[in-house]
Amino acid sequence: MDRKEYLIYKFKQLDQSKFRSSFHLNKKMKLYVDQLIIEVGRKCNLKCAHCLRGEAQDAEVSFDAVKTLLDNVDEIATLTFTGWEPSLYAETIDKIVNYIIENDIELYNFYVATNAVKYSPVFVNALIKLYAHCYEKDMCQLDISDDGYHREWYECCGIKPAYDFYEALSFTSK
Repeated sequence: MDRKEYLIYKFKQLDQSKFRSSFHLNKKMKLYVDQLIIEVGRKCNLKCAHCLRGEAQDAEVSFDAVKTLLDNVDEIATLTFTGWEPSLYAETIDKIVNYIIENDIELYNFYVATNAVKYSPVFVNALIKLYAHCYEKDMCQLDISDDGYHREWYECCGIKPAYDFYEALSFTSK
């Protein structure tokens, strides 16, 4: 009997129930993630000249892919939702937020940037739930892109951004 066969033979002789309970082989080890950035999609409701992202694409992150990732995570320091305009993917963000809360994944803070062109109650409610779940509330941030480039778009196209709705949130900055 060679060494490999001998080790297999000895392993089979072990009392497997004692081995598993003392070493917790059935318990899955989960990860701590310092920065989790989820690009939820590649659509935008503006076409700013300064944008480096290029043409919008009909692409959206798969909730199942995010769920599979989150199944292996126990704790997230900073969660960022990005994409070309995250508020256009409110339902997906809401599903992800609900999954984080339901699975008791610890979250310290989050960051999201929006152009605030369109008000989305689903988006706002998802962020409020996420904010309530966070430990470092003073570090949570919804950033409204309010610069000269966006203002030009608003003026030329007659767009009135939904600033008032978003600015009412305690974690909003401009």
